[in-house]
Amino acid sequence: MSLLYSCVACGPKVLADHAEVGGNFEVVTQQILDKAVASFKQRQTFAIDQYHVHVLIRGQFTFLAVSDTRFSSEKSYEFLSKVGSIFLSGDLPKRHKEVNAYGFRREFSPVICSCLSEHNKVHKSEDPLPSRLKPGPLNTTEEARNMEEARETISDFHVYENGERRLSQLQEMVAETSRTVKRNLIKMISREALIRPMLKTSEKLLENSDKFKVVGNKYLAEKKKQLRKLRIATGVFVVSVVIIVVIILYIFVKDT
Repeated sequence: MSLLYSCVACGPKVLADHAEVGGNFEVVTQQILDKAVASFKQRQTFAIDQYHVHVLIRGQFTFLAVSDTRFSSEKSYEFLSKVGSIFLSGDLPKRHKEVNAYGFRREFSPVICSCLSEHNKVHKSEDPLPSRLKPGPLNTTEEARNMEEARETISDFHVYENGERRLSQLQEMVAETSRTVKRNLIKMISREALIRPMLKTSEKLLENSDKFKVVGNKYLAEKKKQLRKLRIATGVFVVSVVIIVVIILYIFVKDT
């Protein structure tokens, strides 16, 4: 039972890490970091195969540790708190934007290595089962009682392990749902940003159409008024011509 790997990250970017054993920790770490950052929880534990991944978030920095399933979560967070305090007390947080991924390996990975070794050394002798229990025939009532206690301890441990694993799965499902909701909200906001200019344009078009309607009505009224005046003038002119013609014909007939 021990801590196997640990790293310090800012968002999805791992700044420094150290592994006590070989493995694809970098790939697993990247997947866990994406989930942990999206959930906005300060303390989280994820179950992956026979390992537990513990995450502690402080501000914009994420501290991660991988342990086997029997290692205590509280001890893992105790380790992460220690690493986080050391990291945040230095000048590295001020320079994290200046480096690429794993840019602090030379400066801080030895610190992680030292903390891992010290933590594992302190807790390596701990065991969830009584150390006096060994396989063999039961010779006394005391040994039978001890074995029965061991079975109950093992049963309780498995119940706890399964419950913790289910809780981690539920946390992952909630985190995935949260990410889906956030993506949908972002899509809605982007669509709203596209719709707003269209609404403003349509409002301007409606306003312009109303203005055009008012101007058009005024123009039609003015034209009708002018046409009415033209008709009256034409009628007066025709009547005047008829009267003049009648007068001329009357004078001509009288002279003859």
